[in-house]
Amino acid sequence: MACTDTPKDSEIPVERWLKQIGATEIRYVGRGHGEGPPDFTCEFMGKKIAVEVRLLEIEDGWGRTAETAFHRRIEKLIRMVEAEEKIVSGFDWICQYDEGEPLPPKSSEDRLKQRIREAVRAAKACYIPWREFQISPQDRITGRGIVLIVVGPETVNPTLNWWGTDIGRILYGDELGRAIASAISAKARKVRKDGRAKVIDSWWLVLDDNITYAMDRLSPHSDAELLDYAETEDIDVWGKIVLLSRYITTPQGSPLWFRPLRQDPAQPPLPASPPTPEPYRMCF
Repeated sequence: MACTDTPKDSEIPVERWLKQIGATEIRYVGRGHGEGPPDFTCEFMGKKIAVEVRLLEIEDGWGRTAETAFHRRIEKLIRMVEAEEKIVSGFDWICQYDEGEPLPPKSSEDRLKQRIREAVRAAKACYIPWREFQISPQDRITGRGIVLIVVGPETVNPTLNWWGTDIGRILYGDELGRAIASAISAKARKVRKDGRAKVIDSWWLVLDDNITYAMDRLSPHSDAELLDYAETEDIDVWGKIVLLSRYITTPQGSPLWFRPLRQDPAQPPLPASPPTPEPYRMCF
């Protein structure tokens, strides 16, 4: 049976990035082929490439079931308000919540919708890449509340593309290093078990970074520091390991911001990464 899956979640920006860097013959393998990798196959500079995708995220908070249900509630309200306000292109939204904040009950729907409407109107009037909106009532906030972050406007498939807990600090260093090491090892084990590993020239691991998205910049020495967390035998499975960010603004015509953590010198090199941006200007 032919695969009818389409890319979703982290696979969407990775597919866009592959096109942007010049990959061709991009095919989404998806879940219709049975067990095992890869997520994509493509051609890059004459080489057959298999691409595995992994979301790097924080595992704390309300719990995945509660988060998923509330995520869907918020996205439904955002799209409803955007339609009512005649926002044609839509925006990309991120949402964070303080883990000390109670999960909003169903009875709060009208209040949430009104606060989202205020956020949508303000986002429309303030065309900058990054802006935060508090949707918890001020008299009920126990910590940082529930925050919508707008990245946009986005003209292609706008999404509520990240949901996660905010524990009051930018997570980097150990947190990101452990997440990368875990992803490298877990994905490498799958590749080794799969017969396709023997017939494809190179395997890439693209990490969709939802841990350090809010950082102004990564340090020049961070690549080596991050890879120190991973085992050498697991790293060697990958012709390339790429840290990808959907949230950092890049110049017109540049691909999504990415940092190649590893490039096997025997494989064709990636194009130059977009320049590291200046610190974000927040608009509250």
